[in-house]
Amino acid sequence: MGYVDPGAVGECERPERYFAYDMLTGEIVPHPNMKGDGKERAESTINDLGLNQIDVRFYRLDWTRQFVEDLRTLPPQDREALIGFVFGRPMEYVGCTAMAVAQLRESGEI
Repeated sequence: MGYVDPGAVGECERPERYFAYDMLTGEIVPHPNMKGDGKERAESTINDLGLNQIDVRFYRLDWTRQFVEDLRTLPPQDREALIGFVFGRPMEYVGCTAMAVAQLRESGEI
């Protein structure tokens, strides 16, 4: 079955398709709409790779909080450039960053 790559940038494998992210706790959970093999894959990835261990959550929260803070300081017309820059490359926290940005968009904050 394999794991979900938390740093994947390919559209079909993007982590935000498999996971939901709690911006307050840093916890990663299977996406509420995920079913069947996709949900099992997400759960295996979270459990087997220790994605919710306290130290992992701490660094994930630290990254996303700093990114959101930086994003908020930019003029609205420059925010998409920063988002595109981060999302356009494989990196450790791209998945949780994408999920945080999606939450900010849904709330109308950005």
